[in-house]
Amino acid sequence: MSQEKYSRKLEDYVGYFQAALSFASDSSNEAKIISQFFTQYNLRCYYYSDFLVSQSGLDIEQVTRFVYKKARNALILNSPGYRKSLYTRMEYNLLRSSANLRETFVIDLGGHSLPKRKLFSNLHYVKFESAKIIDIIKRITNQC
Repeated sequence: MSQEKYSRKLEDYVGYFQAALSFASDSSNEAKIISQFFTQYNLRCYYYSDFLVSQSGLDIEQVTRFVYKKARNALILNSPGYRKSLYTRMEYNLLRSSANLRETFVIDLGGHSLPKRKLFSNLHYVKFESAKIIDIIKRITNQC
């Protein structure tokens, strides 16, 4: 299958998201909570386990590349385990190189310092608090 046909297949099966979550396993509970907030506001947020059925039979690495390159906004859950696994490093690098990314929100969960602003445009650091997550969602909603 050609790359173009495969990209169309990804669009059909996976779709586009207003935001993509990038997180390590040590922050999966927080990621699930954020995903639920997005769902309550009728926004599509990529939390991989919510889309296991629609991703079935697709190459997970290709899905990841597609989602993180096309996402308009990113929420990075910066926990102690972030950027220590192959997948979080891949997600982080895809977000850094995305031309579609409007805003990046780094949610502090006690992780190591991330490289500064020059790698991302519109970078915001926030704490993991319900009110802050709702503010992010409202900000993203205003983009739609």
